[in-house]
Amino acid sequence: MKNKKILTLALIIISTIGVLELKNGNIKESYNTKSLEKTLSKSLNNKENTCKYLFDFDYDKVYVFQPYLPKEVMEEEIGFKYWKLKETINEGMVNMLFVENNKPVAYLYGYPSDLGIYIDIPIGEYKKSDLDKAAYSVDKINIGNSYGNEKTYIKYTINLEK
Repeated sequence: MKNKKILTLALIIISTIGVLELKNGNIKESYNTKSLEKTLSKSLNNKENTCKYLFDFDYDKVYVFQPYLPKEVMEEEIGFKYWKLKETINEGMVNMLFVENNKPVAYLYGYPSDLGIYIDIPIGEYKKSDLDKAAYSVDKINIGNSYGNEKTYIKYTINLEK
């Protein structure tokens, strides 16, 4: 009977720790994503113009996924399962995952008109050290919509050959 109580208590503690770790990871990823969206929406154009100032949080790699790539293939590419990954349904969508120690730390997904930003970077996997040195340029893009209202988004073009 005593062993059963100890086992039950151990399972409760382990479960609680697991839930807290999962929640902590989701909170960090959500905070980084919101912070990144906010930073990018400011049309950053400074003297340096390197990605070090755009992506100013900790990550090891960033994955830029090609359009229409199934979620299973994306997960195979990154080496772990991630419930938020989505297949893009259009060539003009953003689909970027920032990873640190094989855990997601920020995820950008959607249409530029909804996000307010577009990052023009070739499809692939990039190390933080390489992106930190990459230069970028900024353009404001005006687009219409079905209501006749003008909408804009900020386009960041990443030049990886610096």
